Amino acid sequence: MDYPDITFDIHGPVATIAFNRPDRMNSFSPDLLDSAMRAVDVVRRDPDLRVLVLTGTGRAFCAGADTKRIHEERASGQRDSLGFAQVQMAQNLLLALHRLPKPVLGAINGVAAGAGFELSLACDLRIAAESAFFKEAAMGVGLVPGDGSAWFLPRLVGLARAFELFFLEERIPADRALSMGLVNRVVPDEEFPAAVEELARTLASKPPIALALTKQAVVNGLSCSLPETLVELRDSVVTTLATADYVTGSNAVRDRKAPAFEGR
Repeated sequence: MDYPDITFDIHGPVATIAFNRPDRMNSFSPDLLDSAMRAVDVVRRDPDLRVLVLTGTGRAFCAGADTKRIHEERASGQRDSLGFAQVQMAQNLLLALHRLPKPVLGAINGVAAGAGFELSLACDLRIAAESAFFKEAAMGVGLVPGDGSAWFLPRLVGLARAFELFFLEERIPADRALSMGLVNRVVPDEEFPAAVEELARTLASKPPIALALTKQAVVNGLSCSLPETLVELRDSVVTTLATADYVTGSNAVRDRKAPAFEGR
């Protein structure tokens, strides 16, 4: 299957989507968004794939909207590509990542700006290279951040910090992003690929059914009451108690060895 404007690689249980428009800082194109959506669906449907890594090629993670293309289209009299359809595609991708019943690891290799920054927030965990940075960029061009950060940011960094990021649009280097809670880990650039691989492999070693139900409970809990969440968690515990992975895990604890979960 062809995936224009991204690379889609599978190594064992780990799938990696890399935005691949390095000459445009991996900014959005309709092909990029469509390819990424199709790749996420492959990951969702394949039980052998346990983790999705989202990253970029070159020196950027994703710069969001392709402003150069927008200017070129305006100058030539073509239809402006920054419209409802592309915003909807970006939102659909964000939702697909958020709802994927498998962990999504954002490997922030460089700049994550504008809608690219917003997309990074849909990842479950974020690991950043030391040279990476984050930046909201909508207000500076007279727009609203339309791809989800208004929902994610207050939950990640608190209301006051979220307003600061939206209103001031300051460049947030990786170390400050770590202190703010925007990323989980920051590693030196030269160690970044190995650190991403190690973290992805660690996630892939976890019990898939328990991971999926845990992610589902956390996501649902953002909009549910505590009693509703407790009911869901009770049902999920009952489900996981009936799995072969529970037997494997409990036996491994007893025998003091590492479990090999099979997702059954």
